Amino acid sequence: MQLAGAAMLGARAAWSDERKLLRIIVPFPSGGNADIFARLIGQRLEAKLNQTVIVESKPGAGTLIGSEYVARSAPDGATLLLTSASLLTLPLSKKNSLKFDVAKDLAPVSLAVTLPLVVLTSADSPFRTLTDMIAWAKSKPGQLNVGLSGIGSVSHLAWERLQLMAGFSATIIPYQGGAPIAQALLGKVIPVAIDGMASSASLVSDGKLRIIASLSAKRPATLPDVPTAAEQGVTGYEIDNWQGFLVPGATPKSIVTTLQDAINEAVVEPEIRSRCAQLGMEAVGGDAEMFSRVISQGLVTLAEVAEKANVKFN
Repeated sequence: MQLAGAAMLGARAAWSDERKLLRIIVPFPSGGNADIFARLIGQRLEAKLNQTVIVESKPGAGTLIGSEYVARSAPDGATLLLTSASLLTLPLSKKNSLKFDVAKDLAPVSLAVTLPLVVLTSADSPFRTLTDMIAWAKSKPGQLNVGLSGIGSVSHLAWERLQLMAGFSATIIPYQGGAPIAQALLGKVIPVAIDGMASSASLVSDGKLRIIASLSAKRPATLPDVPTAAEQGVTGYEIDNWQGFLVPGATPKSIVTTLQDAINEAVVEPEIRSRCAQLGMEAVGGDAEMFSRVISQGLVTLAEVAEKANVKFN
């Protein structure tokens, strides 16, 4: 253990001698949970890697702009991408404008946090469970309206997979993000929505909205009392939603490992875990190989869903 620790310190010392600036690119607008998380981790990386870290927001085109920027950056460890599972939809939704290969031109570093997608209703909704909602939707095909963030988004494909596996159909109402979705639920414009927990956490805690299912493989630590879709009869259902770090594809493995270790040390710190929980996220960490498997499987799963559901991307 002492030899491993000494080797890690040596690698970081060499790192700080070679680099003066590390940029974390966030392909989302400033102020969101990805931006907040990037700044939390950035502060830790400054100390662990002995260099200046800045966070830059490069939003637009469904994460395409920021992702392509990193994919085309020098593979020297000076540029990190903090993105979400939205990355996996780019080969589908941006097929005609995508100028890089997600699987080849970006190298996974660390899965950082998970953000469970949840099914939401208003507090006085007659749907007390996901089973209630599915039964109603089956009895009235196409009459259930569901709100979600954008056609071709992870939440859209997660809903399509739920429909395919549970055998019902609904009318999809796309919105521009979590805030308008929450307002539509509160205003009884839509009876059901699928979104990330972070967007609606305060409204749920205030009793104005209700979560009837989480769409992850197991109950998230932040939602221990909310049953999953699989627990409510949709056997085998799960969808991964996450935030993680990647670098340009040709980045040397030694650099990837140095970044991976520093990030994983940071995400286990109690303060980071506590702040993530407040944002509706669970800090998990994970090495590059594990994150690579998550990405590879996610690319296959979402492509299969899009094909089976005949999703038409804008």
